[in-house]
Amino acid sequence: MRIFGAILLLLLSSRLFSQGLNLDFENLDFTGWTGNYTTNNCTSPTPNVRNTVGINFTSVNSTTDNHAILTNSANYIVIAGDTIYDVCPNGGMASARIGNTMSDCSAADLSQSFLVSLPDTSLTLYYAAILSLGHPPQDDGSFSYKLKDAGGAIIDSLYLDGSMVINSHRNWTARPISLSAYVGQVITIEFITSDCNGGSHLSYALVDMVTSGGTTGAIKNIQETSFNVFPNPANNFLQIEFSLPSAEFALCDVLGKTIKTLSSKTGKANFDLSDLQNGVYFITMKDAHGKELGSKKVVVKH
Repeated sequence: MRIFGAILLLLLSSRLFSQGLNLDFENLDFTGWTGNYTTNNCTSPTPNVRNTVGINFTSVNSTTDNHAILTNSANYIVIAGDTIYDVCPNGGMASARIGNTMSDCSAADLSQSFLVSLPDTSLTLYYAAILSLGHPPQDDGSFSYKLKDAGGAIIDSLYLDGSMVINSHRNWTARPISLSAYVGQVITIEFITSDCNGGSHLSYALVDMVTSGGTTGAIKNIQETSFNVFPNPANNFLQIEFSLPSAEFALCDVLGKTIKTLSSKTGKANFDLSDLQNGVYFITMKDAHGKELGSKKVVVKH
């Protein structure tokens, strides 16, 4: 029986992205992303549970890592006359693979949260998938994608298994997404791939994102490095260190509502968190001219 894998290539383009998200993996690592994985887990009816926390990345172009950065733009596979490249043809010099290239009942996920901070934002999701066929749908290799708002509600989603595609694959498909209604909110993008239950068909995903056109600054990664915050998680106080002559800081909730502000000219600042409820918050930094330089996620836990 011919063995097919599950391959997803994804491209996100935005008119108003900021730099530094590493959504396009041009850092040649997984900075800004979180992930989980499993291998050798073929127990039906709930196989491939991702029970190992963390990103499994050891080297560029690895075939065994469950999360890999790929840079060989000449490498490709051909399925039913369609050519699918390791590195996204519309992207940069690197793409990421989710899942390894072995038939071992593995599964992997990858996700990132980011703050939408300007209006008139738009994303386009391009994806291609190759999924094993020959099992009942619940046992086939699968791919899922979700885009969720700050409260966990689904903004956009997609699920495919081998029974839902022609010739075990779907080539590049565009999926435009508007985020204009989510300005000031933290949204999360998530991808999951899973081998077939029997372990005889491999599955993996290739992911890439690019930014294009317009003014930069629409979406700010919550892990930019223009300043440092600690401790995190924080209890009653949060300390900030920065290298600018002066800066302004805003503490916001997950809906983008400003709760507290402060300014400093000493390279350090402190937020009193004793009156806040437990939860996730964001610290946004601006320079003396009001230019936003980045945001960081902070967990308050009393």
